[in-house]
Order: sequence, then structure tokens, then C-alpha cells
Amino acid sequence: MMRTILSFIFMAILFLFGTGCSENEVSEIVTARILKPTCGGTVMQIVNGSFKGEDWKFFSNLEGPLDTSNPAATYENVVLVGNVPLDRSIIGDTIQFSYIQGLTYGNYCDIGGLPSLTISVETLKD
Repeated sequence: MMRTILSFIFMAILFLFGTGCSENEVSEIVTARILKPTCGGTVMQIVNGSFKGEDWKFFSNLEGPLDTSNPAATYENVVLVGNVPLDRSIIGDTIQFSYIQGLTYGNYCDIGGLPSLTISVETLKD
């Protein structure tokens, strides 16, 4: 009986230590181009990596009408990225990083029109 209890405790400990990864963790490194830093996160286009973003339209004149008189640029494979350092948020630059899914805790605003798929930087690669 004691052997069964000890065996159960040992297996429970192995299970707890063996499942140390969070379900949001991803170890993949992606390369992404910065399209638009915003208070809601940084809009980025994934240029290398298996993560699949969405199509996103950016209107050149945000004050203008949303019609043919205000043409929009459409970008493919776009995602909203949280916690990109300000010194690395230069429009047009590309950065490499590992990520977790979703936005990390922070003070993000909801300005509308941003991509709905979200990830956050886990580790920047130099």
C-alpha cells in the first residue's frame, strides 16, 4: 500500500515538472517588418516564419472617407504585436523575435481597425 502511494506521488511530481510550458509559449523565431506602431500595439507583417497573419488595410488618410477617394494599402500576413521596444519600432525595419500568443499585460488602447491576431515578443534576436 505504501509503495502504491509513493509511486503515485512520484508520478504526480514528474507530471507537474514535465508540463512546465504554458500553452501560450512558442519557441519559433519569426522575422517581421514594422508597418505601424500604435498605442494598441505594433502592426507587423510576418515575412519569415510559420505564423499566419491576416490581411490588413491601412488607409493613407485616416481623416478621409473610407472609399475610393482614399486608397488603402493592403498587407498580407499581418499581426498585432505587443511589447515591441520603442527603439526597435521604426517603420520599415525588420526584427527577429520569439513570441507568445496574445498580448502581454499592458496599457493598450483600442483605436479600431487593427489586426485581430495578436502575439507578444518573448525574446528579441539581435
